[in-house]
Amino acid sequence: GMGFLIAALILALLLSLRITVRIRAGDELRLQAGIGFVRLTLYPAKEKRLKLSDYRIDRYRRRLAKEQKPPKKPKKSDSKKSSSKAAGAADEGEKRDIVGLIKQLSHVAEVFLRRFGRHLRIEVRELVLIVAADDAAATAILYGAVIGAVQNLYALLTSAGTLQTRRSTVIAVEPDFTAGKPSARIDLRFSLRLWQLLDIAIRALVAYSGEPPRAKPRI
Repeated sequence: GMGFLIAALILALLLSLRITVRIRAGDELRLQAGIGFVRLTLYPAKEKRLKLSDYRIDRYRRRLAKEQKPPKKPKKSDSKKSSSKAAGAADEGEKRDIVGLIKQLSHVAEVFLRRFGRHLRIEVRELVLIVAADDAAATAILYGAVIGAVQNLYALLTSAGTLQTRRSTVIAVEPDFTAGKPSARIDLRFSLRLWQLLDIAIRALVAYSGEPPRAKPRI
């Protein structure tokens, strides 16, 4: 009767709801999940936040100095070599941090694609990286590394065949030889309908409960 039709309509509406995971990076890296109008922050926890200011080269140097014991006083002839090595280590540390941020996003995307496949809708709202370091040479090296990491991320996102962009979408990686510190504006969204999630779960359950393949006899 009418009650059955209403229940069926409500069930259809619930199954059509879209589950969305949103990844944003501005002043901090933030991971949110939501269904309908409900939003839940998964990362960062309130007591610990990953801020992009942590990628500044001066902060990296201070953190490196705290973790290591003060070295012995170098000889006068070795002072220039030791200072150049310290600067190189700091530049390499900044490179690992920024590229690590992009690789972290790639890892999250890879997990989603492996779990949900072509059911997953991927949307890029914004992916803007301003690459900067404490000097022009370090900026140029860092820029090349970031370009490579972003290309790998974009190739991974397009591999699903469900990547979407808008007219307002901005994708850019640019060097800034005057800023002295990097910055990022990232907004990625992964989503699928609730019925698609149930379909994946049912298929997985059927595959799990089915008879396992027999081992081939040895010759």
